Amino acid sequence: MALRLIYDIRITTSSNKVLVFDYVNDVEVVSSFNMLTSTAKITLPRNYQVTNGVELKSLISPGNKVSIQCGYNTTLNTEFIGVISRIDPSVPFVIYCEDYMWYLKQVTISKSYSSVTLKKLMNEIVPKSIKTVVVDVDLGSFRINSATVSSVLDYIKQQYGIISYFRGETLYAALGGWSFDKYKKSAAKEVTVHFQKNMISESLEFRTKLDAKVKVHASSVHADGTVIKYSVGDEGGDTRSLHLPNNLPLETVKNMAKESIDKFKIDGYSGSFTTFGEPFFEHGYAVNLINDLWPERNGRYRIDKTIMRSGTNGYRRIG
Repeated sequence: MALRLIYDIRITTSSNKVLVFDYVNDVEVVSSFNMLTSTAKITLPRNYQVTNGVELKSLISPGNKVSIQCGYNTTLNTEFIGVISRIDPSVPFVIYCEDYMWYLKQVTISKSYSSVTLKKLMNEIVPKSIKTVVVDVDLGSFRINSATVSSVLDYIKQQYGIISYFRGETLYAALGGWSFDKYKKSAAKEVTVHFQKNMISESLEFRTKLDAKVKVHASSVHADGTVIKYSVGDEGGDTRSLHLPNNLPLETVKNMAKESIDKFKIDGYSGSFTTFGEPFFEHGYAVNLINDLWPERNGRYRIDKTIMRSGTNGYRRIG
């Protein structure tokens, strides 16, 4: 059966009017839990410049909500939920979007705590309209001086190894470090991608434990807000964040960082692959890679970043 590419792209204007686009020149969505903000770019054909006799550029503006769905035939995948960040009303008409982190870039706060948990902090600085799922860890002493909420989340990532990202309308905050053995047994959503059946192209490299290069950044937060840090491993290798229990001395942080290296050095693939729009997957999915030519290399991996492109050149997904 022939596959027909379909779209359902909706923009809610400031007057709560919903504009629906069922065709575009191109759309691209870039998303990763290592990125503070996921983005989308919608390129519209010339005939959408005017809608019901009104210029499109006068109907939409930054902050308007956007949802992007793409699929084949009658099945749509939700690829993006966010807001317009800016528009380029030339020809072609381009709409740039960000996920709901855009809202947190508009809010400036000042706070000071002698001691605070991440849950308490997030509950007080994130608008109540945004649902949060947050790991409960102590941050120690914490001070915010006229900073946006998004910049606070970025600081927490840099200092504590806690990553924040939106999935749809929900804000997640989780530890950046992960154990491969634990991940293999996790209940993460998963997808199977077959080298010979699903992949259009790939730049995957299979490395053994002996070849793998990994650098570990370990940290432990003290009650006064000081973060004890230690890095160990190979320069130019994959980086892993290891958030350790609070109040550990430097020597303990060093030893635990060194002991963790072997956990991260595994036989497996690194790199990226390109498939058609199906099967669907997002960052954070577990992907089961199947290769008929090298069955001994079959395995389960984590997808860190995805790029979805759809339009005149077809429907593609990069993981």
